Amino acid sequence: MGQAILPRLVQSGAPVMVWNRTDKTKLIEAAGAIPASSPSEVVKNCDVVLSFLFDDAAVEAVYLGPSGLFSESCEGRTFIEMSTIKPRTIEAISCAALARRAAFVEAPVSGSTAAARAGSLLVLAGGAPDEICAVTPILNLFARRVVHMGPIGRGMAAKLGVQLLTYSYWLALGEAAAIASSSGLPIKEFLEVLADTPAALGALRGKLPAILGDEKDVAFSISAAQKDLEVIRDHARLLDVQGAMGESVFGQYGAAVRSGLGDDDIAAIVAFASKRPAHSQAQQRDITSENK
Repeated sequence: MGQAILPRLVQSGAPVMVWNRTDKTKLIEAAGAIPASSPSEVVKNCDVVLSFLFDDAAVEAVYLGPSGLFSESCEGRTFIEMSTIKPRTIEAISCAALARRAAFVEAPVSGSTAAARAGSLLVLAGGAPDEICAVTPILNLFARRVVHMGPIGRGMAAKLGVQLLTYSYWLALGEAAAIASSSGLPIKEFLEVLADTPAALGALRGKLPAILGDEKDVAFSISAAQKDLEVIRDHARLLDVQGAMGESVFGQYGAAVRSGLGDDDIAAIVAFASKRPAHSQAQQRDITSENK
């Protein structure tokens, strides 16, 4: 996602410096940005720092580790954290920024890499109203809308809710496709009709080529989705929220990863769900019957 929004930041005309956890110097230079040797170099040279990282461990390491963002004086700097991580992690990093007299905004996004390139992401922002207002012109470079969800943690909570529904949808779509196919319906025709009904997720039409196997590019992997689902599961447990759906979806994405699909695009979960054996469901019905 960071790579998708980079050209839009560069096109704004402001100098852009980039550090990546893996070496992407050539890609960064080709985009018109300046490569940095460490997060601390970014802080030394930039007033506003945007961060897009994979998980909680990566966020903590980049902010708090040696040569991290907080290893240098960052008074007066503004940090925009866009990773999908646990709300308690984002709250802890925000407190650390406050202690260093830096501004901090959470800005997880909803939308695909294609939406990022088109500048049509939805930003679910959390933080102080004045700090969000100050960074909105930057967020508008790649967003169609910036919504202030409340204080730090609320934006991330909203993102987790969006992700749970999205990941659940792809599994349900796989089961619906299995029913249609087993009933003799051509799967391509069924999906194209479904995409024209109220039951279609907004992203469905754009995902049809990948679901049907006509496109192999990976926009968002199943492993990344499972990571998000683990965050959702852990946050629900922390809040003592009944999370039967989240637990189930997490387990099924985990099964897909164990089957070797972790690096595949999330569209592959549809085919995976459509081909799952019904034995476990039949066993559950037998158990239920025995208990009656």
